[in-house]
Amino acid sequence: MRIYDTGPTTGRRLKEPGTIGARMATLVSERDWHVALLELEPKGSLGTHRTTSDQLLIIVQGTARVSTEGDRPLDAAQGSAVFWNRGEQRAVQAGDDGLVGIIVEGDRLERNLMMPRKRISG
Repeated sequence: MRIYDTGPTTGRRLKEPGTIGARMATLVSERDWHVALLELEPKGSLGTHRTTSDQLLIIVQGTARVSTEGDRPLDAAQGSAVFWNRGEQRAVQAGDDGLVGIIVEGDRLERNLMMPRKRISG
């Protein structure tokens, strides 16, 4: 057994346009996919940008308002997993308590998802 450090000093601060209070630490990286830990400060955000591969954001702690170009923003909470297809424009805004999430990125990710979809009303 080994224990790895994913604490706040292991990640890098993200500085992309529209990104505020965000830190990301790569956990696993392979040629075609990778897994990262995302931390957003309270009310922090990942600025709007186009995804370069399929992306899955698994919310481990906190809440977020997530959006995709052309769709209305939706609220997502701990226990939710948000999926974006390659090429979609996306943004994430953390709630009052911030957000901790795991991001999984890779081509053709959607066809391998095994989770049931949530019904969103309103």
